[in-house]
Amino acid sequence: MITGIDAFDRDVLVGRIAQLERELFGRGAWSEEAVREELSAPARTYVIDIPDDAVSSAAADASNAASRNVTDTAEATDVTAAAAGAGQATPAEQAMASTSQTAPAPPIRGYAGYWYDGDDAELMTIGVGEEYQRQGIANRMLRWLIEDARMRGARRMLLEVRIDNEPALSLYHQLGFTRLGLRRRYYQPENIDAYTMSLELRPHIVGFQTMHAARSHTDSIGNAMSESCDNLDSRGTTGQAMTTTAIGTHMMNRETNRLTTGRMQKEEER
Repeated sequence: MITGIDAFDRDVLVGRIAQLERELFGRGAWSEEAVREELSAPARTYVIDIPDDAVSSAAADASNAASRNVTDTAEATDVTAAAAGAGQATPAEQAMASTSQTAPAPPIRGYAGYWYDGDDAELMTIGVGEEYQRQGIANRMLRWLIEDARMRGARRMLLEVRIDNEPALSLYHQLGFTRLGLRRRYYQPENIDAYTMSLELRPHIVGFQTMHAARSHTDSIGNAMSESCDNLDSRGTTGQAMTTTAIGTHMMNRETNRLTTGRMQKEEER
């Protein structure tokens, strides 16, 4: 199932995503610090795909931890009374508050995120663990992000993809992305070129186009997404496109991620 990241322990989550990064992207992987900065950066939306029973298990673990905390503080009656008299939060109250703390991060099958600053949305990264590939996870996460960006008012979704990443290219084409240009030696340190691609999220209004026509255009995009095959990520990578047969593509290395404006530059080669 696809869920947001805010409900889970951030430190554990960062570690697990960084581990997947290393498995999927090799030398081009984000470090733990880069992952942490990216997840905390402004205007980011990230999701993870986890087993269906992971949320209930994580919630139970958090509840058990809170119960132990309450038991450990139950005997501190004198401290409790003093703290209460001083108007401070008591140990028992602190223990009760701990039930609202984040749950331990569950096993992560895939992760993806985008950046939206009020105009275009930029797909930042998407990846699925090797043992969970060919199950349509990348497809579902990307469709989730596309719909979320559309609801937030994004005009387009933009992305970069390695020119040799055939599974990702197939997925993007199936969901309606079209090629804009080419960025030479975009992926470092491998010096791999990247295609830039775009998906229109709003209909183009030409002349006195009726609202019905505009709505029909929007519906057609949604239908095309829904009809796309759930196992679009079933093809293996060709040659040495990636360090592993990872589904998804790493959108930016750390330096590019920190400096990019998220806009397609004028020097793109057509």
